[in-house]
Amino acid sequence: MASLSHIISASPPTPTFLRLPLLREPRFKPFVISPKPIAFTGRGLGSFGVSYRRNVGLGFACNAVEREDWMGDSSIPDQMKHLAKEAPDPPNKWLLFSGFALLLYTWRAILWELSKYESVLLPVVNIILDPIKLLLRIPMLLLSAIYTFVVYTFQTICFYTPVPELTRVIFFSSIVLSIGGAVSTDSIDSQKHLLSLAGIVSFLTVCGYVPEVLFWVFLSGLFSYSFFVRKTDVVLAGLTPATALAAIGEPWVRGFVIILYLVVAIVQYSKYTEVERAKVRGKMVMTPLPLQVAALSIGISMAAAWARHRHLLWMAMAS
Repeated sequence: MASLSHIISASPPTPTFLRLPLLREPRFKPFVISPKPIAFTGRGLGSFGVSYRRNVGLGFACNAVEREDWMGDSSIPDQMKHLAKEAPDPPNKWLLFSGFALLLYTWRAILWELSKYESVLLPVVNIILDPIKLLLRIPMLLLSAIYTFVVYTFQTICFYTPVPELTRVIFFSSIVLSIGGAVSTDSIDSQKHLLSLAGIVSFLTVCGYVPEVLFWVFLSGLFSYSFFVRKTDVVLAGLTPATALAAIGEPWVRGFVIILYLVVAIVQYSKYTEVERAKVRGKMVMTPLPLQVAALSIGISMAAAWARHRHLLWMAMAS
């Protein structure tokens, strides 16, 4: 005869008429009756071998060890056990679209709310931005003016430079400067600013911005300043007016000025002692700035003419 404990612990078979094929028993049960025999210890109902397994996670999910303890040994072969694993649920893509729709609605609602304050905030923003725009516009206008001046000057030099006239200016001016440098090497280096000023005034006179009478007064003032104020000799004092007249004067004026200045230089050089003559030799003389600008203009104009010629020649050969 079976013991009382085996009788109580044994579970009766389920009758056939109570088995419903359409119903499915739960896979995991929260309460499990232990298959171990029940021992009466005299401590009351709690001494029965009934164990309570607390499920972990969501629903009735539990780990593999508890599942195997509850289900017992599986009849599935070891080679087929990996097929009995539950497949993970596919990710729900509708949540992404729902979140995107929510963000779009929130963004549109915020813009709609901010549009109410546009009429109030726009004047305030304009008051703040107007001084900034004004401060930025001034340097931009200055830069645009400089850019326009440089571009138009370059175009004028390339297309409208009087190369023959500038060549004559450089040639006759160099003759006068060479005479002055032969007498005194410091005659050019000591008055570069006066020579540059004389070149600028001569250019303005040729362009018609300075009257001819004012030009003669200016040359007389340069000679008087060098001879009476700076206490220089006749050669140094007459170098600046002679260079200006040789550069822009009429042909007879150029010839007369060059010959007269050469005679004055020879007379002045004959008065020098041997020590003063020795100081003249072995020094480099720098060309004044107006002559350098004239030479650069000639070079740019000739280079532009050569480029135009080569471009047209290439077009003719290509056609």
